[in-house]
Formats: sequence, structure tokens, C-alpha cells
Amino acid sequence: MSHKRLSSVIILAAAALTAGACSKDNNTSPPNTQVVSDQQVSSDVVNSAGPAIAVEVAEISTDDSAMAAPPAVDQNSPPNIAFARHRACYQGTALQVACDSLTTDSLVVTDTVTGSIARSFTGPHGSDSMTVAVHAMLHINISGLAGHETFRLHNGDGTLNDTTRFAGTTDSTARSRTMAESDNDSMVAIRMNLPRASNLYPVSGTIVRNVSGSTTVVGGTNPGTRTFSRRVEVDFPADAQGNVTLKISGSGVSGTATCSVNLLSRVVSACTF
Repeated sequence: MSHKRLSSVIILAAAALTAGACSKDNNTSPPNTQVVSDQQVSSDVVNSAGPAIAVEVAEISTDDSAMAAPPAVDQNSPPNIAFARHRACYQGTALQVACDSLTTDSLVVTDTVTGSIARSFTGPHGSDSMTVAVHAMLHINISGLAGHETFRLHNGDGTLNDTTRFAGTTDSTARSRTMAESDNDSMVAIRMNLPRASNLYPVSGTIVRNVSGSTTVVGGTNPGTRTFSRRVEVDFPADAQGNVTLKISGSGVSGTATCSVNLLSRVVSACTF
């Protein structure tokens, strides 16, 4: 083969490789064609987590009585949510046969929470109706019960396996999303002042929810499934109307996005992502 012909073959081969590389780059889907955008994932997570965290706060408020065990449903609980509670009462390190309003100084409460939460909202890509199937186990240690205390502290953790279904429009296209998540919650130094009647919400402390899961989309131009992880944090106190800030971070979130959730109505609003 002549030197001139060999050079031509080399040039053609290089051109083919370059074309292949360009073709591969051109086939890469841009961010706006992914199954669910990072922004939508964050919106879905906070709209599920916000009401659930509000339920936890209501449960904290209900659990810390050293008298008779509270009912399975109370005025602070949302409709369609039920609690199965087990309480152990302690004087110091000694387990008591029964709780006593003067001698019991701490409680260890295990709550099983089941039921559903439903609401509608407007997300970053359109309007949605949402139904959350709640399955949670909470373990809460409550201290500051002995005698006539002025506040109580709550520390604990929880595991949750929730399924959230969204139905509505995304960028003017009818789509449905099913989000399956496994969450780990931690409650750190949640302080509730007494008396409870005039102190409805925590005055300090933090609730953190670490969420991992997947979202499956049906309908639209980009159906499919994607996985995600997010961290949601609430720092107390709440304002006089019961509003607290949700901070959300994780892969795909630029900085820390925020939303507001009302602990009474359990409505998420004013999101910045």
C-alpha cells in the first residue's frame, strides 16, 4: 500500500471515530427529558414528608402524659391515621408497673402508625392530587416527667416505608407517579413547654428525615423509573401559627431548598426549589 493511500485510510478512520463520538453525545438525554426531574423529586418528597412530620409532632404532644395511655385517635391526629402505642414507665432506671404522675420521670414509647394522608397541591411542573399510605414505627424517649416540671424533652428515631401516589398533569400532560420510599427519622432534643394547652408546638430541637426510594411514572413522553435520595430537616421553634421551615438537600439539589409546612393543617407551601 502506497504512503498516500495509507494516509487516506488513517484520515477516514479518524473521521469515523469522531463521528461515532459525536453521535454518542447527541444521543445523551438532556435533563428535561428524564423520567422525573430533580426539582419534581424534591417537591414530591417534601409534600410527602411535611404532613408526616406534622403527624409526628402531634404524636409527640400526645405521648408525654404519664397518666392513662392516650386513645388511638385524638383531636391532634389527622383523619384516617391510627396509632398502636406501647409505653414503658421508668423511675430512674427502674421499670415501673404503672405510670405515676409524680414518680415517673421518663417514658419510652413505641408507636406504630398506619393510615393515609390525602391532599392536592401545585408542584413545579403542574397540579397533583396526592395520597400517602403511611407505615411507620416510632421509638420516643420522653424525659422531664417527675413532679411538676416546666418542660419535657423528646429524643428518638423512626423507620418508615411509605407509598405515595400522585395523579395529575405534568407540563400539561396527564401522568401518574408512584413514589416508594424507605425513611429513617431522628428526633433530637425536641422540647415541649408546659402547660400543653398554651404551648402547642416544640420550642426547640430538630427532626431529620433521610429518604431513599424510587419513582415510577406512567403516561407522558418519558415513562419509567428513577431512584433518588434526599435529606429533610425541620428546626424548631414554630411561629405562632404553627409554621416551620423544611430544608431539603441531596443529590440533584442545588444548595439547600426550603419549604414551609403548617403543623396544624399539614399543608406544604412556599417552596424555593
